[in-house]
Amino acid sequence: MDKETIIKNLIAAGYTTNFTLDKDCLYCGITETTYLLISFNVDKEIGFMEDGINKKIRAVSSEEYGLKGYNVH
Repeated sequence: MDKETIIKNLIAAGYTTNFTLDKDCLYCGITETTYLLISFNVDKEIGFMEDGINKKIRAVSSEEYGLKGYNVH
């Protein structure tokens, strides 16, 4: 499965926030908000290939912040 399809499926499942991993935090560029990484659970991790490199997308959620999203790494 390619990256776009994985993200589309995650969004359909409610993981709508696109996070960037920044040290021990997750950052949302749309709201310019930083969240503590320890406040999130990794719900799933999905691997894919991009330009010949193995990468992963993590679906994460936080009850504390009431957010579900994903980050690519």
